[in-house]
Amino acid sequence: MHKTREAIDEQQKAEFIKESNKLIAEFMGNTYEKGLGHLVVNMDTHKNYISSEHMKYHSSYDWLMPVVEKIEEVDVVASFQIEQPTIYIWASSENSTFEDIEIEIFNKTKIEAVHQAVVEFIKWYNTNAANS
Repeated sequence: MHKTREAIDEQQKAEFIKESNKLIAEFMGNTYEKGLGHLVVNMDTHKNYISSEHMKYHSSYDWLMPVVEKIEEVDVVASFQIEQPTIYIWASSENSTFEDIEIEIFNKTKIEAVHQAVVEFIKWYNTNAANS
């Protein structure tokens, strides 16, 4: 039986959400327990286990805005701006190795665009800033 294009797209989207939520959680200081297949999420003094499928960075501003705030604290970032119709993450200087990120909101919700900008920044950060 062949999967429809819509089914394939939904499967790819679900995989992207799972992997991007894991990436964001690790950026926020959580650890991945390989044997368990779950992230250990530190909330207060308790360790809570949650799978990346159940994280809500892609759908809840309560989850996503602390990530935006942490990104704003990184030295290479001057500001993280959410303005219709674009999400901006501005570099702190022209000499920075970080290049501005601009995500258009067209064809996606605002939270999807913020999530995408966060993921792009974290990928850059993991490759560049974290290693310097």
